[in-house]
Amino acid sequence: TGDPAALRLADDVADALLAALPGGVAPAGAAPGLADGTAGIGWALLRYAAVRPERAARHEDAARALLGAALREAAAAPDASWTAGLAGAAAGAADSAPLAELSRAAALLADSATAPDLSLGQGALGVLDALAVLRARGADGAPAALDRLTGQALAVVEAQDHRCATPDHVPSPGLLTGLAGIGYGLLRLAHPTTVPSALLLELPDRRG
Repeated sequence: TGDPAALRLADDVADALLAALPGGVAPAGAAPGLADGTAGIGWALLRYAAVRPERAARHEDAARALLGAALREAAAAPDASWTAGLAGAAAGAADSAPLAELSRAAALLADSATAPDLSLGQGALGVLDALAVLRARGADGAPAALDRLTGQALAVVEAQDHRCATPDHVPSPGLLTGLAGIGYGLLRLAHPTTVPSALLLELPDRRG
């Protein structure tokens, strides 16, 4: 928006995050997730560094270290979800990790166990969103995995309706766990070049 107060606040928050990371690395035992872990911190710092390059060299170094560590840790864990697992860590690191690591993440997501629900935050559509991000970055295997897992997700919709990430899959309206996210995720699969990733706070491309 160009609001200088917002930029000053961003400086303060970024500096506080950096100060909370001893030696620029996450504390031992920190979770690797995007919504609730180190991948999210790294992703936020990397976005900040992109708009404040004149003062954010240390922030960017810390961001890349956090994202790399989170991606490696998430790749070794069984959780493939967006909020806490590999899907979120891979998407968050998509602009900083080497292509070989992104391709490995795509292969692991392709072979991950099918989620019991379709939600963006914990279920199948969050994994598909990450694969769409990895495909856009040129990760090997991401296009084929996205096509195959999209077919599986649509089969679930046809056979079992819209399964939310709630107890007994009770329908709920939320974005991360409910129907809003499922609907948005399906729209993104249908129009990947015009529907941005809400999970990465992307904006629509208005050039067209």
